[in-house]
Amino acid sequence: MIKSISKKDLIWGYLAQFLNIGSGVIIIPVAIIYLTTEDMGFWYLFIAIAGLAQLLEFGFQPTISRMVSYVYSGAKELIPEGIPETGKEINYQLLYDLVSASKNIYRYVSIAVAVLLLSVGTYYLNSFEEFKQEQLVAWLVFSLSTIINFYFTYLNGLIIGKGKQSVLYRITALSKLLMLLVSVPLLVLNYGLMSMAVGTFTSLLVTRFLLYKYLNNEKEQDVKKLSSIKKEKTSQTKIVWLSAWKLGGTSIGAFLILRANQFITSSYLGLSVAASYGLTIQIIGILSSVSAMYFTLSLPKINSLQSLKDKMKIKSIVKKSFLIVALLYVFGAFGLVYIGVPLLDYMSTNTELVPKNILLLMLFMYGLELNHSMSATYLTTLNKVPFLYASLISGIFIVFVSLLVVNISTLGLVGVVFSQFTIQLLYNNWYWPLQVLKDLRNDK
Repeated sequence: MIKSISKKDLIWGYLAQFLNIGSGVIIIPVAIIYLTTEDMGFWYLFIAIAGLAQLLEFGFQPTISRMVSYVYSGAKELIPEGIPETGKEINYQLLYDLVSASKNIYRYVSIAVAVLLLSVGTYYLNSFEEFKQEQLVAWLVFSLSTIINFYFTYLNGLIIGKGKQSVLYRITALSKLLMLLVSVPLLVLNYGLMSMAVGTFTSLLVTRFLLYKYLNNEKEQDVKKLSSIKKEKTSQTKIVWLSAWKLGGTSIGAFLILRANQFITSSYLGLSVAASYGLTIQIIGILSSVSAMYFTLSLPKINSLQSLKDKMKIKSIVKKSFLIVALLYVFGAFGLVYIGVPLLDYMSTNTELVPKNILLLMLFMYGLELNHSMSATYLTTLNKVPFLYASLISGIFIVFVSLLVVNISTLGLVGVVFSQFTIQLLYNNWYWPLQVLKDLRNDK
């Protein structure tokens, strides 16, 4: 049985996120001072292309973490959809089979990512005149770090599934600080985009090593049990795939909704606008991650309670989580507008945030996005993915309307942002929170 969030876990979780923010607070201003606007634009393109590669992950990590939670809650077998039957003991053979399937899946995912980044990614970046040899080398280093990151992503799913997110947050925070220690001196020494790439590579390498070491700690009871098992009894690869494919389709929709506009702004509005847009999204993304911390830490417990059909405890956790997330996001948004923006203006950096009217629209839009994303994530704890087609259709329409806006109007970035806001407001922003309310009211 997975335990509820302890105060220690919560403190470590928030401390880790504050360390993440602290490193970001330092590295973002340093980067926008020492990197040219074009290189900042390329950096956010690197991140966007890595986001495109993320589609190949196809929803395996949340699926694996959910299934690991089921196993630790006593699941007798794993099924593609619905809540599995549980017993009183952990089925370690089933856990071993699930871990083996996870490793095999991510081996193939990392190969596919390598092909995509080094072929399509390089070809796209070469279409920009500003993409010279220096940027190419930085891109290759960044690509290598991304490939390594994907290869070991199964570690994240296993740790989250065990309810040990605080460990993941601690290691992630350490990696962010390491990136800071590597990237900032290189930026000051004018190594340009390579500074960010080398910092990313170093931090990801250390992160994966520490996660691997933690999961293979021989002092842990489950590690001892697993080490005594020599081979798979039943392959779980097909079960994981059948459960994950809808999330994979949803990730395509999420990419079209949240990431595709980065490519559109770069291609149609220029690297300078793309840099401002990317910087704004990065900062709002940090705000969203910090705000969602309590809910994220609660997911393994919610998964476990779903398998036990304990609706009353689920209601209590979900209501508390949504309230905490909303309050943190609102306070953080005010802080960004009234403290963050003036601070960046005072620093006179090369790259600025988007204009205030667009920033306010984006904050409101991403606040709604955060709320309905949490709602959708809650629905996956039921081992169902009902939002596949809504996500895909919304994503396609957002890309279509954004392309239309930049080609036939002079609205520019505000038109691109407003297209995303309007289309999400039509359905996703309200429908999935409504489904969560209906589920929580149903005690059966």
